[in-house]
Amino acid sequence: MQITIDCKEIHEKAQLHALIADKLHFPDWYGGNLDALFDALTDICEPLEIIVTHFSHLTEELGSYADAFRRVLLRAGQESSNLTVVIHQ
Repeated sequence: MQITIDCKEIHEKAQLHALIADKLHFPDWYGGNLDALFDALTDICEPLEIIVTHFSHLTEELGSYADAFRRVLLRAGQESSNLTVVIHQ
């Protein structure tokens, strides 16, 4: 499976987590934070490629949180053989 996260329209942390939860069909109890995201991504049991576009916009909007988000995605990709992450500026 492949999903694209387009950061062009994201202005808040909650929007980012809601978009990811929707695209990946996370359960309602998904915590909507970076720790919960890491846990959910490393629990994925089938191959998944996440493509993040317009990341520079996310950096402009969310600052250091965007960098933390990127680190979580990349770390989850290292931890899970089922996850591939591609980030485009």
